[in-house]
Amino acid sequence: MQYHAHSGQFHAVISDCDMPRMNGAEFTAELRQRGYKGAILVMSGHLTNDVRLAFRDCDISRFYRKPFHVRNLVNDLDLLSCGGNQAAES
Repeated sequence: MQYHAHSGQFHAVISDCDMPRMNGAEFTAELRQRGYKGAILVMSGHLTNDVRLAFRDCDISRFYRKPFHVRNLVNDLDLLSCGGNQAAES
């Protein structure tokens, strides 16, 4: 993870739940541990109770169930850039 090299260059992170080296909950927890305070948007094709529980303490901004409309993502990014950082599910 190259977070420290680019830490001040982004305001939002978009991640999937399933990734090759670490899952989305591990990735999100790692970002928060390293001091990232921006928005984190997570998507999943299988939004089960287990997935929700894995992210319970990760302080994510939005959860998207695949498939979702890209317009929702764009709208949420606009909202989050204006300071709205409450967790929600799309």
